[in-house]
Amino acid sequence: MKKAFLLFWVMMLAVLACGIAIYYLPASAAVTPSNSHPERTAAVTSEADPPPLVSSIPPSAWFFPERAKIGSIEIGGMTEDEALAALQAAYPNPTLTLTNPVLLEPIKLDGQQLGYQLDFAQALRDARDLAEKQIPIRLVVNASFDQQLLNQTLGDIEQAVAISPTVSYDRSVYAFVLTPGLTLDRTALVAEITQTLQLSQTDPLLIPTNPVTANLQASPEQLTAALADREAEWDGVVGISVYDMKTEQWFDYQANTVFSGMSVLKIPILLQAFLSRESFTKNQYAMIDLMIGDSDNEASNDLLAMIGDGDSLEGAYILDQTLTDILGLEYTTLAAPFESIDYLSNVQGVEIPQRGQEGARPYTDADPYVRSSPREMAQVVLAIVECSQGQGVLLEVKNSLLSPERCAEMLEILSRNKDTNKIVAGVAEGSFVAHKSGWIDDARADAGYVRDPNGDQYIVAMWIWQDTDYIDTPVSDPLLADLSRIIYTARHPQIR
Repeated sequence: MKKAFLLFWVMMLAVLACGIAIYYLPASAAVTPSNSHPERTAAVTSEADPPPLVSSIPPSAWFFPERAKIGSIEIGGMTEDEALAALQAAYPNPTLTLTNPVLLEPIKLDGQQLGYQLDFAQALRDARDLAEKQIPIRLVVNASFDQQLLNQTLGDIEQAVAISPTVSYDRSVYAFVLTPGLTLDRTALVAEITQTLQLSQTDPLLIPTNPVTANLQASPEQLTAALADREAEWDGVVGISVYDMKTEQWFDYQANTVFSGMSVLKIPILLQAFLSRESFTKNQYAMIDLMIGDSDNEASNDLLAMIGDGDSLEGAYILDQTLTDILGLEYTTLAAPFESIDYLSNVQGVEIPQRGQEGARPYTDADPYVRSSPREMAQVVLAIVECSQGQGVLLEVKNSLLSPERCAEMLEILSRNKDTNKIVAGVAEGSFVAHKSGWIDDARADAGYVRDPNGDQYIVAMWIWQDTDYIDTPVSDPLLADLSRIIYTARHPQIR
């Protein structure tokens, strides 16, 4: 019984040993008979089974996530090496075509002319960093230029597209016009080139430009020609004087021709009133407003009487002395109160001195008692404006009753002139215009101070005369408005 039990466990151990041996033997040893030929076995295996696939990508290769994009290239599912190769293929040395309407031929430009480079390595590093943070990858490729080459190329392009602005006279609208020039917008062009190259686009690129509307003005020669053209179209005599408050320069067009003074002489009457009185009554202020605002002759004569202590002829004489002795004028005179010559001469027997032909050509049939020239009336206005700014001859008068504040008050009174069809009609809307106009049968005029909304300041005095019995207002007012517009736009051309 014991022998049988012992035999049983010996057999079990043998079976266990065989199992262990079989489990640990190599697979080839297990399937190859001990008497088989190795060469034959290998040949049979080669014919029966295909060789295992060997991948060129290491098992440890990393891939960009799906929908990842750098520039215009989808790199999802690629390794870094594959993505680099794709980017390099998509962005070869670029060639651009630049166009602009002013160019006769497009400009061909390649990246070498700009020293252009794309940093693919940095873009791939940034992309991998985003992927590891599980952030969607949408990147551009950073570009760089050789600054010296870029500046040289931009300079060449700038010369090719540059156009200088020009000022010319448009006689159809009686105004100077500015045709803007062009200059290269360097910042915009570099941005557009960079974007185009980053996106590997091939469409022609429009060269961006900026308009040049420099503070150009018509030359004195251009202004003279424009005024002569308008004068010839009208067939009369035009006289104009302009003083630039900033440059302190005069522009004269037949400015020393002597014309009838008309109601423009009410500017010197206003000045003499302020020289003669430190203050005014309510009634005197009312007369001043009537004289300037409505061009009332009776009110003007009343103010002359105030100046002459009750004698209007004496007031006219005092005014003439001021014009001659203080302002140094040669032709400007108001020999007697308005519309009083016949009465003074025929009724009272007062001899009023007359003026003959004087001044410069071309001559006009100037009133022998009430006259001026554009240059001299501009000087009167200038004296008031300079006084308002704390300088000039009027503040140097001994025992003067004037001050900058009182001279500024004169300008404010002159700005209330109700005639807006002459100087005012030709300047920018919103301009401050202190002026006085005048008219008789064969002449018209307007003189004053202009300050436009941009602060430009100038004095202008303009006269027209025609050898005729009467100038119709529908003819004279548009003509004077045209002259004012020509003068103003010579300083501020209208942009075409």
